[in-house]
Amino acid sequence: MAWENILAETEFQALTQEQKNTVAQNYFKANIEKEAEYQALPQESRTVVFNNFLKTIAPPERGFLEKGISAVGGGIADIGEMVGRAARATDRPGGLDIVRGIGEGIVTGTKTLKEKFPILKPSTEAGFVEEGIRSGITSMGIGLPLAVAGYAAGNIPGAAAAFTAGPAAVFGLAEKDRFMEEAKAAMDAGIAPKLSDEELNTQANKAGLVEGGLEALSNALGFAFLGAGKLAKQPLKASIKAAIKPASLIKTYPKLLAEEIPTEVAQEELGAKLRRDIGVPAGELGEGLKVIPAVAVSTLLFGAVGKGMDTMRRNSIVKALDNPLDAKWYLEK
Repeated sequence: MAWENILAETEFQALTQEQKNTVAQNYFKANIEKEAEYQALPQESRTVVFNNFLKTIAPPERGFLEKGISAVGGGIADIGEMVGRAARATDRPGGLDIVRGIGEGIVTGTKTLKEKFPILKPSTEAGFVEEGIRSGITSMGIGLPLAVAGYAAGNIPGAAAAFTAGPAAVFGLAEKDRFMEEAKAAMDAGIAPKLSDEELNTQANKAGLVEGGLEALSNALGFAFLGAGKLAKQPLKASIKAAIKPASLIKTYPKLLAEEIPTEVAQEELGAKLRRDIGVPAGELGEGLKVIPAVAVSTLLFGAVGKGMDTMRRNSIVKALDNPLDAKWYLEK
């Protein structure tokens, strides 16, 4: 049966998006993949053909309100999936599988939630604003609670360490898990050649190290550009003066962009290359540049939240200095 006819069937349209993906991959493997014309293509061109084929089952474009709900709600849902994937990646099959089991439950639960409410899934037609908001919410949802916990444990140095290392570990482990999932799906569909578990794990570790390492670098630079490192090194009285002086988002934003764009593009490019190296469909060289507009949005969101937190901190210090009983704790003897 022609693919166009399958798409038009009521039974097919009633399937979940994940089931549609399975049908599409099976059809591609049983029909298109066997054609001599397809076999004659280089690997990169085969990837393009496969990705274009999957676009035929993409959900319809969303309206403005739906895009907003998808960006915010989807970003929150992605936090759970990221944490679940990270937990699943820390415990390889064959061990106690306790942490892996917890992570598996979180990932499965998040996927089920997205199947029940498709608006939580990222749209293939999503614009850079929607992508940037979704990404920013996920990043801050993971990073800020860790930074707050770090601050409670060790003031600004503790916050910096937690904000740098914590999200890097979560993002790196989650990327390793996603890499293995995508690779296994591609191998099962006959799109990528079979690899041993050890070979796949090695390649997935590389992907995780790239994602986590660059995330740590980005977070460390971002924290420094927001002025936290400088504030921590100043004498107490100078720190107060710096804290009650309004920070300028206009000045900070270009600095944040200067570190966010290179690291995000590098993550996209290297992650795609590691996938292409083992035959897993991924973007072609240079496609990582497409994330720049979305990065600009998520960075602006991050900077705005940082500015808001800075304002609350500044107000609390000013209030304390207005009270002689509290002010003594802020003054040098």
